[in-house]
Amino acid sequence: MSPSDTPFLVRTCIDDFFLAAPIADILSSFAWRGAVLVHEDSCFGTGIIPALADAFLDAGAGIAGCAAVPVDASDDRLDAVLYLVMSKTTRVFVVHMFPSLARRMFRRAKKAGVMSEGYVWIATAGLGDEDRLSTEDIEAMQGVVIVRLHVQPTIQANNFAARFMARLNQENAGSLEIQDPAVPFLWAYDMAWAIATAAEVVETSSRAGPRTDRLGVSAAGETLLKAVLHTRFDGLAGKFMLVDRQLQMPAYEIVNIVADGARTSRVPKGWAVSPSGRELIIAVPVKHGFNQFVDVSEDSTNGRSRITGYCIDVFDAAMKALTSPKADAVVGDVTITSSRMVEVDYTMPFTE
Repeated sequence: MSPSDTPFLVRTCIDDFFLAAPIADILSSFAWRGAVLVHEDSCFGTGIIPALADAFLDAGAGIAGCAAVPVDASDDRLDAVLYLVMSKTTRVFVVHMFPSLARRMFRRAKKAGVMSEGYVWIATAGLGDEDRLSTEDIEAMQGVVIVRLHVQPTIQANNFAARFMARLNQENAGSLEIQDPAVPFLWAYDMAWAIATAAEVVETSSRAGPRTDRLGVSAAGETLLKAVLHTRFDGLAGKFMLVDRQLQMPAYEIVNIVADGARTSRVPKGWAVSPSGRELIIAVPVKHGFNQFVDVSEDSTNGRSRITGYCIDVFDAAMKALTSPKADAVVGDVTITSSRMVEVDYTMPFTE
């Protein structure tokens, strides 16, 4: 539901496009060309798909697939979803689901070996705060990156949290595990405060009680809406300000779930050969002299071969245009012989 479609709707929750942009930036930074979305099979889970699709497109990437997980999924169902995503060549996964389901899925993923080196897991703010995770959850989620809103701690927020927990503890007599209020609680409090503030400035035409013969749409509705939209104050979750009937979100933060122990800083490739697929093996002849077309040199930082040149640029552009690149090819000036034609096919040089 969008505020543009509903005149009296004011959105004060997180906007999916706000989280999609930094996720797309992460993919772009590491040259990952796509990611598989593992989402909860609900309105909450599917709502982020359009935002991710647009953000990925702007970053030169795409959604390599979607895996919907039922809210009440059993362990067997979770395993089936994980084996499905393991069969894909993409090794970058974006998880968008509520905490209870996400924690269960990561524990199953740990057992299935999908949390090992080479896999990339990015979770959205729906996962919750890392300080609410159990030791078992943290162990299963090693290396997971969480993209969420950044809420600056303040004295007012800390005082509210103390009162909130004391009130809950008093009303439930220790029967609940009391935790600090999450960000959505702070949003709800700020919105209630905004409505109360706006209501005070609304001028009503009459203070008399309601009359049954005048029941209908409140004439003060539009006035109250305008007052809410113009309300500005420093709330518990940050600056409360509405633009186009949507709450302006603060900055986001990236949290990496790590624990003590050895770990590597190697950047994952973001893809792997599917168990049912074949590797694409490219042979590049090393020639000396004119190297503007193909040049093979050694990267001093890692000792690996670095291949550049006009032919490589053309080849890379052609591969990016393929939706399913399944080809074996040789890039460069290679002499056509009868013995080689038994093994490979040749194309006419693009320079002719």
